[in-house]
Amino acid sequence: MKSIINVETIEPEKEHLSTIIFLHGLDQNFPWKKFFDTYIKKHFSHTKFVFPQGSLKSIEVEGLEVSSTTNAWYSMSGDLNKIQREILLEEIDKWIKINKDELLRSRTEISEIIRKEINLGILPQNIIVVGISQGASVALAIWLVFEYTLGGIICMSGFPPFSQKELLNQKNKKDIKTPVLVYHGEKDIIVPYWIVKKTAKILGIKPKNYPYGHELGEEAFKEAINFSKKAFSEREIDFDDKEIWTDTKSQEDNF
Repeated sequence: MKSIINVETIEPEKEHLSTIIFLHGLDQNFPWKKFFDTYIKKHFSHTKFVFPQGSLKSIEVEGLEVSSTTNAWYSMSGDLNKIQREILLEEIDKWIKINKDELLRSRTEISEIIRKEINLGILPQNIIVVGISQGASVALAIWLVFEYTLGGIICMSGFPPFSQKELLNQKNKKDIKTPVLVYHGEKDIIVPYWIVKKTAKILGIKPKNYPYGHELGEEAFKEAINFSKKAFSEREIDFDDKEIWTDTKSQEDNF
């Protein structure tokens, strides 16, 4: 079964020079395309935005308030309550089961979208993949193996895609030059921050932490915008404490 059931885009206002691919979290209740069209697009006049949608998959996780079958990048089962306290990273698999075959299929299909953009003439360094929660797992999995150096990978509130041993094995197979930005809420109870810290340490990444839960704050989006502007060799924005959206809770989603 295909992992992607639909792909929507926002075309650039000017010449197409760069592409941002956005990978949603669990469920599709939040109108991410409209959000980007309203608040993010105005900062990127040469950028195409791509929104793949994951197919329906089984989610049976105690403590996660989503439908048992929902749009996702891979099936999951387990109990979030068992990973709230810090344990060994390799023990997470005892309590949270990820369908690795589906995750790898999602990685393959998203990678094909990236290659299509390259075939259209977009330089790899002008392509960024952004993922939230499950989408961040797929984005990080792409970062580990993709054959070109991309403009960047942005992981928001993400769960590690592989076990500690698998992460190390994949990380050691190639010299990864694609920049990566990982940020996470310190109060996250869906993907506790200790998991991200340990995963980042294994991969040699310094995560950014913010004082919120499993949602996205405006500060994180501002940083992501300027991370992308820098990757595209565009002038970064001095936000000077200006809001980029009017309702700072409007970005919250069921991830």
